[in-house]
Amino acid sequence: MRMSVRHQLFGVSLAGLLLVTGVNAAIACDCMRLDLPSRVRLSDVVLVGETLTFIRFSEARFRVIESFKGEPNAEIRVTISGSDCDYFVPPAEPRIGQRFVIFGTRTGARDTITASRCLG
Repeated sequence: MRMSVRHQLFGVSLAGLLLVTGVNAAIACDCMRLDLPSRVRLSDVVLVGETLTFIRFSEARFRVIESFKGEPNAEIRVTISGSDCDYFVPPAEPRIGQRFVIFGTRTGARDTITASRCLG
């Protein structure tokens, strides 16, 4: 049975669409949803912080209101690399004064952490 040119073009278009959407899904952040004890265990720092400054795709600084794990300074810097897995990328952009529970991983300096969507 011969396929018409129209059906062949449809098949090629559909395959192209699946390829493109498959690539986008692979690029997006992919992590398992963790329960609270696992998120705490995998974090170096767990705290409530109030937003002091925010520079889109660069960093956010927070005043530590309460610390539950780790010994953060009075202020903490959260680096933002622009990865889909970073916590503070659109649509989650903090406003000055807004408070967050932050599950962070140390990246070197004592006052610098990363926060990913995987940890919450």
